[in-house]
Amino acid sequence: TSEARQNVRAGAISRAKDEVKSPEDYAAAAARMSERATNDEDRLKAAKAAEVARVYGHYQRLMRETGVVDFADLINLPIEILREHPEVLEELRGQYREFLVDEYQDVNRASALLLKELAADGAALWAVGDARQSIYRFRGAAPVNTQKWEEDYPGGKRTPLEVNYRSREQIVDAFCHYAQEGMLVARGRPARLSANRGSA
Repeated sequence: TSEARQNVRAGAISRAKDEVKSPEDYAAAAARMSERATNDEDRLKAAKAAEVARVYGHYQRLMRETGVVDFADLINLPIEILREHPEVLEELRGQYREFLVDEYQDVNRASALLLKELAADGAALWAVGDARQSIYRFRGAAPVNTQKWEEDYPGGKRTPLEVNYRSREQIVDAFCHYAQEGMLVARGRPARLSANRGSA
């Protein structure tokens, strides 16, 4: 139905904005998909992506003309300002000695890029996160941010947390078992935690 197509387009635009991709970026990606397409299914996906790019471009123009922003713009526009106006970035960095982010695994890529602008190399950044505990992927959360920590913040240091202070041993053990066996994001990372509260 047309409503379903609208929802798909809106979701694709939202994801693009969560990753700080412009309509032009989306159109370029659609063009690459079209060039690589070798069958009807791939050509259809490329055509749909091109359609989303056109709708996205129209949506952005309409918002600018009417002077409105959407939720994603509340993060994307400050990123633009900080990148284009170093004096603003310098002033903001001078106002804060340290940055603290909790549940880092649940921030989207745009939020991580805004934080990267503010926190520079990460020497003054404290973040707590566990990619295995990401629960907001449906809202654009990017657990990959935790995996790219050293790349994004070369001045930062990763310290594993090994004690769970909230849950009892049985729950912690079940989580650790599932994380190690069934979660791709946990591969290569030790999943062993001890439960400070002991057994139930």
